[in-house]
Amino acid sequence: MSTKRKSPKLNRYQRQRLNREGGAQRRAIEPETNAPAREFEEATAIPHTRQGGRASALERLGDVSAALAQLRRREDALRAERDDLVDELRKAGESWTLLALRTGLSRQALLLRQRNVAGRR
Repeated sequence: MSTKRKSPKLNRYQRQRLNREGGAQRRAIEPETNAPAREFEEATAIPHTRQGGRASALERLGDVSAALAQLRRREDALRAERDDLVDELRKAGESWTLLALRTGLSRQALLLRQRNVAGRR
């Protein structure tokens, strides 16, 4: 006769849970011995290596940042123009509902923008 005890029959989900818990326990117990090297590799990784290395990536970063700044300025100008048009149309008697529909903003957001713009003037 065998003295070995049979383990209870586990279904698939119970086995998955045990595997996940066991892996989590092992990861918690085992110290990450290679963490500093991995962090260094992640920090120095260059996403644009195909484009010619670090210098090219830095140049591209500058170009992207300048383009984003230009887009922000353009967006601010368009918002100011939209706010002026909303003010003019409101003075002409257009409803908040129609203005909200045309701008894609809620009536509450339009009212808030109007108050903020009026407070700056």
